[in-house]
Amino acid sequence: MVRVSFVVILYCVCVLTPSTAQNGSVAPSQGTSRMSEVIDGSVHPELIPDATAYRLWFIASSEFPNATPAEQMRQKAHLGRAGLSDTDIQAAAGVLASFKVQYSQLIAHYNESDTKDLGALIHNREGLVQATRDSLRVVLTPEGMAKIDAHVQREKRLMKVAKEGQ
Repeated sequence: MVRVSFVVILYCVCVLTPSTAQNGSVAPSQGTSRMSEVIDGSVHPELIPDATAYRLWFIASSEFPNATPAEQMRQKAHLGRAGLSDTDIQAAAGVLASFKVQYSQLIAHYNESDTKDLGALIHNREGLVQATRDSLRVVLTPEGMAKIDAHVQREKRLMKVAKEGQ
């Protein structure tokens, strides 16, 4: 049931853009009405870039710093599916909370901007994803980071990503 929900969430985030993100803000739109080609991870997971896969996994597995007990339990279950120990789950939760705040601010800033510089948004978004990966490498055990890396690679099989929306 949780895995099916994760697939549905990822599908909505990836394919139905613009959509309402988990934080309630609207995802950025390129203003195009034509359907873009979709990469189906169940067929070609290797075509989904790591940066895209990590971003989607970070979005799905992160909570705000003031998460409710239910949200914290959901996150713990989500991170536990990656095989993380309780110690690594606690460490990852802090890094992912920072990601959630920064990502929400990034999207809000783009949505409020008059210029809609998509190139800058993508550049900043990719930088945030890389910085989050780097932070996880610092706070997690080597085994914990290896488990996340392997988990994200497996999760690519459940993702559908619009080529334009990467």
